[in-house]
Amino acid sequence: MGGKRKDTKPKIFLVLKIVGFSLAAAGVVLLILGIATPDPSSSNSLFAETAQKMGVIFGGAACLIISISLIFAGFTPSIKRIQVKTTKYVVSDNKEDLADIATDAADIAEPALSKLKKATKQKKFCKECGKPIDADAKFCQHCGKEQ
Repeated sequence: MGGKRKDTKPKIFLVLKIVGFSLAAAGVVLLILGIATPDPSSSNSLFAETAQKMGVIFGGAACLIISISLIFAGFTPSIKRIQVKTTKYVVSDNKEDLADIATDAADIAEPALSKLKKATKQKKFCKECGKPIDADAKFCQHCGKEQ
């Protein structure tokens, strides 16, 4: 009884859509009226009628600009839902590709890493021949004697 639906959106988004589309309609009507109004023919009221015509055109353009903002604000939940779905799709669709890229990068970097590892490994000297050998070597790689 009286339970709230879990998919309900706040009514403000519906109000924003209604007001936005209403302003868009009003803006189109004002633009049409401002453009379709004939130019003044008498010279004594020329400035007043031209200013009024420009005011109507400007008002129509302002209504259209504001209506676009309100309409986008009204569709914000839908846009966010689409963004989430798109992100999930892109991630799930590219998981295998990303794994392949990571594997290829590891294969490419492995020789350089092994060279770096060998270069940074500490050296010691053979007790018999005196040549440098790896610190963890059990036998000399030059003379073969046990260390």
